[in-house]
Amino acid sequence: MIKISTKPLRIERVADDIKSDLQKSKKRAMARTVLHGTTIIEERTAQGKGVRGAFKSYSSGWKRVRAALGLETSKVNLEFGYERKAPTQSNGSTDLRSVKDSYVKRPSMLAAMQGKVVNRHVGEIFFSRADAAKRAAMVNEKRKFFGFSRDEQKQLANVYFSGIKFKDRKR
Repeated sequence: MIKISTKPLRIERVADDIKSDLQKSKKRAMARTVLHGTTIIEERTAQGKGVRGAFKSYSSGWKRVRAALGLETSKVNLEFGYERKAPTQSNGSTDLRSVKDSYVKRPSMLAAMQGKVVNRHVGEIFFSRADAAKRAAMVNEKRKFFGFSRDEQKQLANVYFSGIKFKDRKR
């Protein structure tokens, strides 16, 4: 006759170790997911696409301004913005400038996009500069770029779940 005995405490310890490993890996998985989310938005926007497909084209007036500035007009580019300078006055008369002198290039909006892990289950993508956040809110009303489609949400879920791991503990 052979007696077989088990040590139930060992099994509980292994289960607790696995649970601990999973909890620790969730924060790293969320960090990878946030990074992947910012990459999705940047790459999609660089292609002239938003959450719901291609961006609405520029108005005819803005196309003329962009052409005069030597910029591409066929594809919408949200990377840099331009704003009109106030006309200067000298001796009571307004100084008329060329189109190139009338507009100033704003800093990159997308370069200010950052992500952070709030906790193991929540990550945030935001703009680090107030001017970029304001511009993004304005642009997002007309050309929705800040968000994810269903397919992109599935990609993000896959990135998150592929990052959740536990150590193989041979005991």
